[in-house]
Amino acid sequence: MSAQQHVYVLGINAKLGAEAEARWGTFDDIMKKIEVDLARAERNGFPCTLQVVDSGNVDKSLAEFEANLIAGKDKYSALMFGGGIRTNPDPLPFEKAISIARKVLKPDVPILFNDGPDRHSWAIERGFGVKMEIG
Repeated sequence: MSAQQHVYVLGINAKLGAEAEARWGTFDDIMKKIEVDLARAERNGFPCTLQVVDSGNVDKSLAEFEANLIAGKDKYSALMFGGGIRTNPDPLPFEKAISIARKVLKPDVPILFNDGPDRHSWAIERGFGVKMEIG
């Protein structure tokens, strides 16, 4: 692949329930897994911009999300929503983010969904039809 494909990743710092923490670890554990996996994506030509929505200030975070997408709308090849924002007990941040993306991004920009904090690369592989090197 010659040109890099930039991916915007949106997550949230919501409080984890016991089930999620048992599966993925603490918030710090999750962030470390995300960091490692996004580094893998970048090594394979898919640099990612990560934004973590502040669950204590959703409106400000989503305004930043919109501004970032507007500023980079010709840069981003895909938008990925993390599992935390999708499964957050309050659906409004995800609903608002979807509405912002629909308004700002080109219609052909794929929307991707991971299935865990260490599975961004997997979602990128699916979305772009590629296989990434592990190392």
